[in-house]
Amino acid sequence: MRSIFSASWYRVSALTPRLRSHAQIHRHRYRGETWYVLQDPSSDRFHRFSPAAYFVIGLMDGRRSVQELWDVACARLGDDAPTQDEVIQLLSQLHRADVLQSDIPPDVTEMEQRRGQRQRQHARRRRVAHFDPSPSVTYSYSTREICAIVSRRPETSGFHSLRITTM
Repeated sequence: MRSIFSASWYRVSALTPRLRSHAQIHRHRYRGETWYVLQDPSSDRFHRFSPAAYFVIGLMDGRRSVQELWDVACARLGDDAPTQDEVIQLLSQLHRADVLQSDIPPDVTEMEQRRGQRQRQHARRRRVAHFDPSPSVTYSYSTREICAIVSRRPETSGFHSLRITTM
């Protein structure tokens, strides 16, 4: 059984968070389930949230405290409400994504460090060459040649039960 209370709750319960104005939330359906995707156009990053997390995010207006957010979520969502640790984790995730604004001044040094880390990660991703082998594989053998190779008798080709046929 999971504990709904957190020993660290006192650190965040009085904060009054809200999303930054540039953050956008979109509703999506994935494999029959509803998810909410937060888009940050300034950094071109996306974050996926459950309906319960979206409900808590939707309450973040800069006037309600985190304690009030959690109380409303518990009253409305019942057993599906997030635990205090999950709310803290949500706040941390939004903070790391630089989409959370609060009544306390931001730590500019920390923000610059995160920005530098993101720029280095982005530069490393750009250096990775992308190679799609499918054109070379497709043009190396024709369909007939592949069928001829695969359809050979098992004792001569090493294939035992694989058969590929063309339509």
